[in-house]
Amino acid sequence: MDYVVLDLEFNNMQGVLASLNDYLSRQNAPRRHQYPNEIIQIGAVRLNKDFDVVEELNLIVRNSFYKTLNPYISLMTGITQEQMDEGVYYPEAMERLAAFSEGAALITWGLSDLLELIRNAHMHQLPMTIMGTRYLDLQQWMMLRSGAHQTPSLKGTLDALAIQVDETLLHDGFYDAKATALVLEAAARRYGPLDGFKNSAVLFGSDCVVIHGIRVRDIPDGEITMRCPLCGAEISYDQSLTPTAHRIHSMYHCNGCSSQFMEELSVKENMTGERTYFKKIRKISQEHYGYILAQRRQKRQEEGRSPSKGTRRKK
Repeated sequence: MDYVVLDLEFNNMQGVLASLNDYLSRQNAPRRHQYPNEIIQIGAVRLNKDFDVVEELNLIVRNSFYKTLNPYISLMTGITQEQMDEGVYYPEAMERLAAFSEGAALITWGLSDLLELIRNAHMHQLPMTIMGTRYLDLQQWMMLRSGAHQTPSLKGTLDALAIQVDETLLHDGFYDAKATALVLEAAARRYGPLDGFKNSAVLFGSDCVVIHGIRVRDIPDGEITMRCPLCGAEISYDQSLTPTAHRIHSMYHCNGCSSQFMEELSVKENMTGERTYFKKIRKISQEHYGYILAQRRQKRQEEGRSPSKGTRRKK
C-alpha cells in the first residue's frame, strides 16, 4: 500500500486591517466567518510500502475568496501575491490531488487539513472529492504510541526523533509534507506497524459543515426545547440559550418530574444552504446541576453581565 503525506497552507484575513474594506465589501462577506481559511498551497509526497518517495506534488492555489494575500501568511510560507495570482484554481487543484492520492492511504499531521478540505469544498460550492482510500492522523497516532500527555508539534517530533530539517523552510506546505514523511518512516520503525486507519469515504462523504457563530434569533421556534424530554411537561430555563463558538448551550428543569437537563444545540449546513439541527441533551443530578449553574452564573457576573433569568429570546 502506498502512502500520500499531505500538508496544506491557508490564506485568511485574520489580523489584517489594510485590506479591511476589500474584505468586507465582497458579496459573500456576511458568511465569511464560516470559512476563515482558503487553501493557498497543497504539498504532498507519495511513498511506497518501504517509505521511498515515488512522486511529489506542490501546487499554489489561486484564491477566489481571499484574493488579497495576508502579509503574515506570505512571511510565514514564502508565498508571494504574484505566485498566488498565477496559481491553479481550486477545482483543478482538487482534481490533481485526487488523482495523486488515488489508491493510497492519506496521512496528515492532525485533522485540521482534512477538515479544511471539506470546508473549502463547501465554500466553493463544489462536491467533495474522496481523497485516498483510507486516512490516518499521524499526530494522534504518535501521541498514543509514545504515551505523550500533550499534543506533539511537528517541530518537537522532528527533534525527538533526531530528524534534521531546515527550520527556515517549515510552514512551506511542500517542505512540511516531506518532513512529515520522514516522521512517518521513523515512527513506523520505532513504534511498529501503522494501524488505526479510517475510511476516507466516511470523512469526505459528508457535504455538510458545522456552522460557527450561531445566532439565537436565527434558530426556528420548532428547534427550541419547550417540553421535558422524559415526561413531556413544561420546562423552565435556568440558563437561557447561550451561544459559544459553534454550539448553543442551555440548562432547564422540568416542572412536572423535576428532572434537570443540560442541552447543546449545533447546526450543520449543506451546499444548498439547508440547515440541520442537532441536540445533545443530558439529564444530570441536582447537585451537579446546581454546581454547573452556579459556575456559569459566576462567570457571567465576572464578565459584566447579569445572570440569566431563564427567559427565552423574543422575536
